[in-house]
Amino acid sequence: MLAGVAAQYSACTSSLRDERAPMKNILFIGNSHLIALIDAAQRCAGTQSTGMDIHDAFRGIGFRRYDFNMGAAPEGPGARMRFILAGAAAPSLFQMNAEGGYTLAPGFVDELREGAAQFGGRVDQVVSYFHGNEHSTFSIVEHEVPFDFFADADDQDCIPDAPPRQVIPAEVIRRELKARARPTAIYCQTLKSLFPGQEVVHVLPPPPIADERQLRRSPEIFAQLFHVYGIAPPALRRKTYKLYAQMLGDELRATGVRVVEAPAGSHVDGYLHEDWAVGSTHADHRYGQLVLQELGAV
Repeated sequence: MLAGVAAQYSACTSSLRDERAPMKNILFIGNSHLIALIDAAQRCAGTQSTGMDIHDAFRGIGFRRYDFNMGAAPEGPGARMRFILAGAAAPSLFQMNAEGGYTLAPGFVDELREGAAQFGGRVDQVVSYFHGNEHSTFSIVEHEVPFDFFADADDQDCIPDAPPRQVIPAEVIRRELKARARPTAIYCQTLKSLFPGQEVVHVLPPPPIADERQLRRSPEIFAQLFHVYGIAPPALRRKTYKLYAQMLGDELRATGVRVVEAPAGSHVDGYLHEDWAVGSTHADHRYGQLVLQELGAV
């Protein structure tokens, strides 16, 4: 009898889920960090991995589109997802004008509208994974004058018991990082204007990679700079990432954008899991899987 009641309850809740919680439609758009999420979605869907090489394949593309239908999961309604990967050949989403304002680029807007049309016009969530290497370009290469900064009173030297490094005021670092993060904030504000009734989410980049050997094995665009100047200390890169993520996250939340930080299971002591690294600044499908879970996509 209990088994029969349980079966009736399961059927009832399943029916309610189908009526009240239709499949979630999620539109993703971003640059190279988006590849980790695409790879994770492909694996969840049981399809072949992209196998895309960040260093080569990404450079020459305009837009690539990937569509997935995850179906109804036992614990939830599942999700339909469209990923729009914008490569180096894609137009900018906006153009700044002389007055300091910006105008939307038609090509990019057309991609977003086509993505929405893929879902019959009903988009529940718009996810940005634009940019993400601003903190790395600022801190991954050792400076000609090695520097450090102290974000707060509890901050420590990035290399204890080593010769002193030039200490830069934290406000200067904040100013520089804020300027580098500004285009990402504008991207997200633009998405909010294009999708005023939907939840707009921005995914922060993965934490830095501590292992210098990994950075040298796969330096991405930094090979020549690593050769000439060397690699900055991991602790400096970690504190720069932390400050960047905090500043950008605060700015986006203030404008109503939801921020997805690095998932708790993806890092140790503030560094990306060693075997999850791709290149010198990216993460693999396991990181992407955790992000998709945070978004309720899988």
